[in-house]
Amino acid sequence: MDSTVISTQSRASMHDWLFNKVAEDYAMSSDWDTAGAPAGRSMKCWKKLTCPRMGVEGIERFVAERSKRLGQLQASLDQAKA
Repeated sequence: MDSTVISTQSRASMHDWLFNKVAEDYAMSSDWDTAGAPAGRSMKCWKKLTCPRMGVEGIERFVAERSKRLGQLQASLDQAKA
């Protein structure tokens, strides 16, 4: 449950590994910020993802926000039980 993906593929192709919405919020993929954007923007995002600094920033965010993420997961579980 407390996971995400880093992929050179599109986010849609990673759905088998994205177990919940929270994991999707932290996913880093070639189209990580292209929702609703023109197709040409994908290469710009791919360059960002492959930049070591961008990858490190995404991983640091994932680590730093663990408590927040676990809270979101717990809230989702509680809501599902209600």
